[in-house]
Amino acid sequence: MIKNFVIIILLSSAAFVYADDSLYTETFDNNGDVNLVGWVGVYSSGSKGGLSNFAWVWHSGTCGNLIYTNAYTVDTKVYSNLMFRFDLRAHSFYLRTPDCSIAVRVNGVWYVSKTVFTSVSTSFATENYAYHPDKGQWDLLDIETLTRGSTAPSVLAGDITAFGLYSNSSNVGGSCTAEYDNFQIVNNTAGHTRDPHAGDKK
Repeated sequence: MIKNFVIIILLSSAAFVYADDSLYTETFDNNGDVNLVGWVGVYSSGSKGGLSNFAWVWHSGTCGNLIYTNAYTVDTKVYSNLMFRFDLRAHSFYLRTPDCSIAVRVNGVWYVSKTVFTSVSTSFATENYAYHPDKGQWDLLDIETLTRGSTAPSVLAGDITAFGLYSNSSNVGGSCTAEYDNFQIVNNTAGHTRDPHAGDKK
């Protein structure tokens, strides 16, 4: 009796151990605007975006666009090994995406990762970005003009209260489209115990 009891406890504990603990996932499986999945779209003039079993943002001319959600907060003290992931592909007509970066809001200020992702493939490929609050990793984002600014003046100290994807067609200089899918934030710590309530979607 005692032996069986111990085995059951061990199996139950092991069921909650993951190498990558998903804190948030959005698959964009709806048709329409991004607000249908609790995201917000902020588009420059002449640009628009939406959903069609994936998120898409179309650029007309050189401009910036931002899609994000502010419905969830990531506690960076509890989760200190964050990894952002998303699938990216080019549109079959334009054959090249704009510059795409991770966008976060910390202490009311928007930032975009200096790392940019692009694609010339019409097949989705997964991009990974390890989050680090070092100011050298981030540029300021002007939320009004949707333009990338100078390097962050200080460390991004605080919780992430909004997050998403920023795109700018400056690398293309004309019409282009970014197509996104499977946006995810994981706590990238091998073997840690999962919080079963972390990242619950409402």
